[in-house]
Amino acid sequence: MTPEAIHAPGPGRAACYACRAEARFDTLPPRERIAADPHWRTTHALGTALPGRLVLVLVLVPRRHVTAVHDLTGEEAATLWSGRSASPGRCAR
Repeated sequence: MTPEAIHAPGPGRAACYACRAEARFDTLPPRERIAADPHWRTTHALGTALPGRLVLVLVLVPRRHVTAVHDLTGEEAATLWSGRSASPGRCAR
């Protein structure tokens, strides 16, 4: 998928937190772009703190507006389920 297609306007993008973050990818703080590939971005889940505990939760965020798993392209789904997606140890930062 081309960068133009990833960032193309689509329904719901203006209100979508992930899409707003993706639009400013190059200026995101490191916790919001731990790793990335053409389809996925790995980020820390925010607001998961438990009193007295350190909670580390990583989230794969699609690089385009997707509201359901069945909306993924074949290539996006393949990389998600194969483990080849934007995992911190597998992708350049």
